[in-house]
Amino acid sequence: PEVDMLEEGEASLSVRQPCAAGAVLRQEDLAVVVTRPRGLSPMLREAVIGCALRYPIAPGEPLTFGHLYNGTKA
Repeated sequence: PEVDMLEEGEASLSVRQPCAAGAVLRQEDLAVVVTRPRGLSPMLREAVIGCALRYPIAPGEPLTFGHLYNGTKA
């Protein structure tokens, strides 16, 4: 069950495919994965959409505030 998976990590936002530095995140780019260490909560999905990446990120890697900057949002 899903609860057993969470005992080994935390639900975090990640990406579905590799994204380069400077890419602007879209709804379809984001995925929820179980990771250790913990990344951004899936509850922050809407806040992350439209933000640009400072660094590249690979699928399965937890997305953190360090990856993001407000490159396109006013």
